[in-house]
Amino acid sequence: MTVTELIATIDSKSMTGRDVVDQALNRPKVIMSLVEGLFAWDARVAYECAGLLTLVSRAAPKLLYPYFNSLADMLAHADSIRREEVNAMLRRLEPIDTFSKRAFLA
Repeated sequence: MTVTELIATIDSKSMTGRDVVDQALNRPKVIMSLVEGLFAWDARVAYECAGLLTLVSRAAPKLLYPYFNSLADMLAHADSIRREEVNAMLRRLEPIDTFSKRAFLA
């Protein structure tokens, strides 16, 4: 499912954000689409994806670990709200950070 399809699905009210998170917990490609959505030009899409990824990071932070570098790239984004949301996600990854990637973010 692409970012565009995800947002269209949410907008159509055929799925709630919680439904998308449940799918993401079972289908890694959904997480990949949400991470891509963080970088969208449309701020509404980026914020929606950030909110959904925040829920994923609370439920199963391990699933976001493969996207650590992409999330870390977002820390340089001009939008302070997106930066803070991503920073909170990365803090939730610290307990599972076996490669100590977090040390490079300081």
